[in-house]
Order: sequence, then structure tokens, then C-alpha cells
Amino acid sequence: MKLDYTDTGHKFATLAGNGDTLWTSPTGTDVQVRNEAMQPIGSPLHHDRDVSALGFSPDGHRIATGSTDHKVRIWDADTGRPIGAPLQHDGTILAIIFSRDGQTMAVADFNQSVRLWDVNSGKPIGEPMHQDGLIFGVAFSSDGRLLVQPGVQCDLPPHRLPSDRSAI
Repeated sequence: MKLDYTDTGHKFATLAGNGDTLWTSPTGTDVQVRNEAMQPIGSPLHHDRDVSALGFSPDGHRIATGSTDHKVRIWDADTGRPIGAPLQHDGTILAIIFSRDGQTMAVADFNQSVRLWDVNSGKPIGEPMHQDGLIFGVAFSSDGRLLVQPGVQCDLPPHRLPSDRSAI
């Protein structure tokens, strides 16, 4: 099961690996953002294949969803409208996280790589970071300088990120 919520706790979304939860459609291709009273917010977020990962921006105004179609979509969490074109990866999306400032997104895929994205432009930042073994998640350090990817191997080193990410 995957769960994410806004920092304020006013919006949340969940999904399970088989798509059978209260918050996704029975097919697993739609995610519905809900408020704390469990009322739907905006339109369902739709992918052509099963949704496999999700993450809210720190301010709660955007949500990113990843799918077995190898795409990440960024949505307006209040309306359910897509923001920009889908972001293409080489494998099923396993984990998504926004940086604390909401400007950068890290996405792990089944192809044993993590890619950074500029949230506003929809452009990749640098080359994908590859690991030996499956990556189960991604996390930014509190200062935004390190990116950690827990995976099959416990000794994956953190990636030090440059302070000026446009220079990558």
C-alpha cells in the first residue's frame, strides 16, 4: 500500500498494489484525492495503466502519480487537472518524492534508477542515477543536499546534490 498526504494533513490519497482500495478505482488506473472528511477533491487522476506510486508537493497544491506505463504525471491537487506533459521513464514507477521547496522531484523506477525532475519546466535534471538492485523509495535530506534511495542492498550511498541544481 502507498499513502501520501499534504504537510497540513488536509488532503490525502492512497493506493494498494492491486488497486483495490477506497481511494483508487477497481482497475487501479485512477486516484481520487480526498479531504480529511473523505470527500473527493477535484476529478480523479487517470493513467492508462495501473498507478504504482504517488506523492504530494509540500504545499499540497500538486500531486504526482507514477504508473506501470513508465510515466509520471503532475496534477493540480485541487482540480484534478494535469499540469504539463507526462514525464517518461524506462520502467514502472516505484517511488516519487518532492523536495522540501517543491521545485524538484525524485522518481525511482523498476529499471534500478532514480531521476531528478524540475517540477516547473518538466525537464530532467542531469542523467539518471543507476543502482545495483531494486530501489524501494527515495528521500531528500532535510537540507535538500542529499538524496537517499533505500533498496535491496542496504549499503547504497547517498547522492550529494549540488546547491544549484540548474548546473547539473
